[in-house]
Amino acid sequence: MPKLSPADIKKTIDNTPSGVWIWRLANIDRNYLNRLAEVGCKRVYLKVFDDRRGDSADDFFWDFQCTAATIQAFNAIGVSVVGWGYHFDQRTSIPVAEEVKAVAMAMACGLEGYIVDVEAEVKSPRAKAPLDDLLTALRTATGSKFLGYTSFGHPGFHREVPWTLLDSRTDIAFPQIYFEKFRFGATDADEVKAALDAHKSLRLKNPILPIWGSEEDAAHPATAATLQSFLNAYPGSSIFRIPTLGLKGQAWNLDYSKTAALIPSATPAPTSLGDFPGELRNGAKGKAVKDLQTALAAKGFDPGAIDGEFGPLTEQALKHFQRMNELTVDGIAGPISWTALGGRSQPEAATVVFASGIRERLASIAETEAAMGLSWSGPTSLAERYLKPFRAPMQKLGHIGTKPVFYNWCAAFVTYCARQAGYTIPDQPAGHKATMALVEMWKAWAKDQRYWHPAGVTTPERGDIVCFEWLDGDKALDHIGIVLQGPGNGTTLQTAEGNRNNQSVNGTRQMKNVAGIIRLRAEA
Repeated sequence: MPKLSPADIKKTIDNTPSGVWIWRLANIDRNYLNRLAEVGCKRVYLKVFDDRRGDSADDFFWDFQCTAATIQAFNAIGVSVVGWGYHFDQRTSIPVAEEVKAVAMAMACGLEGYIVDVEAEVKSPRAKAPLDDLLTALRTATGSKFLGYTSFGHPGFHREVPWTLLDSRTDIAFPQIYFEKFRFGATDADEVKAALDAHKSLRLKNPILPIWGSEEDAAHPATAATLQSFLNAYPGSSIFRIPTLGLKGQAWNLDYSKTAALIPSATPAPTSLGDFPGELRNGAKGKAVKDLQTALAAKGFDPGAIDGEFGPLTEQALKHFQRMNELTVDGIAGPISWTALGGRSQPEAATVVFASGIRERLASIAETEAAMGLSWSGPTSLAERYLKPFRAPMQKLGHIGTKPVFYNWCAAFVTYCARQAGYTIPDQPAGHKATMALVEMWKAWAKDQRYWHPAGVTTPERGDIVCFEWLDGDKALDHIGIVLQGPGNGTTLQTAEGNRNNQSVNGTRQMKNVAGIIRLRAEA
């Protein structure tokens, strides 16, 4: 049986409420049905399978908690039930047919779908063939219901997982974005964005419904308010998991009845927001703010009172809108957000604002990319996305051979980030015999465009590009990065860089090594 059609997947996603995961029913609050009703939960993900319990379907199937009567009890209070189970390949003697039979037994109880949980074990090359066989067979076991998978939250840290195979054999991805256990980003939002961007970079086709963690073993547990904000911002996301009695966890303290994209509005949106009035941010007042609030509410993002006063609720609603539409999440209504909400851009009035805004977007993108800590070890590395655009032009110029071998990629990283921010950066500037994968070519092109500022003449600012020379006497540029914070102390600055010891990093550099500053303009 093939994957669900795109239309069926969309229908499934559109009807997916926020939910909560359950490990063992016997270990949670006995009054769980009433408590689910109290918090407005309409979807649970119930464990129904585990192949560590034996060697046959009767051993794998959790018939002690997945029964038709149990599912009907959930359904009676308006809660749909999706099953999940942990599958792995440490014991290749386990027959795939028995695993599939167990899942079929669970589906017969009335489940809405099934999710395969795969983690470290599938990183082994020998796991790929059995996993392919299992997923292919599970398509039949789930019938017309959806088949999903769940695994690590950030694929950049788990490259050996066969992400493409999982994507091709299932309908929906449920990544475990347990930001309360992450420690690679400055904020929870940064970590979530980095994890989602890493999934998108793999060019997977399945829609993503994140899982947020709330467990007793987290060293820095997320608050209910933080978890609620992510439930609201990502419709269809869920919480792992309802806590065992006596242990910590916020699952019972959340409201699952609303999501940001489903909040109704009694106020009709204007047919057009009109021309961009200039940048609007927290503290702004007036008709333009009221129009902005109306447009946000009409699209399902609750700005609070529609009163023409840009306060915290309006800022939060705008950030949710920006996040859902893959815009820079800054809570500022600039020309791009204004246009995305239905307004008209007004370039003459917005040139200065847009120029500073796009540099901020460049810095934000570079900071997120660098925080991922990507390295290059071969053509399947995630860092290959920085190098790949230059392979063909560099081969044509005779600068590299036909094999995708490693080469210094700091300039390729800067080019990637600049293009993601919206700048037009050529592969090979007209009139030059090298590509923008070379630091010296960035300097030459910037001089042609009049973007180049010598060190000592201009102070680098956030969103600028800086070229470095290590003062080794050869007077050749050695490195390039993107400024995150200017030299407040006069001696150092914070940068995002690629290929710093073959890794993308956010770090500190000495001002004495800055050879020049490239300040791109919006029309670049």
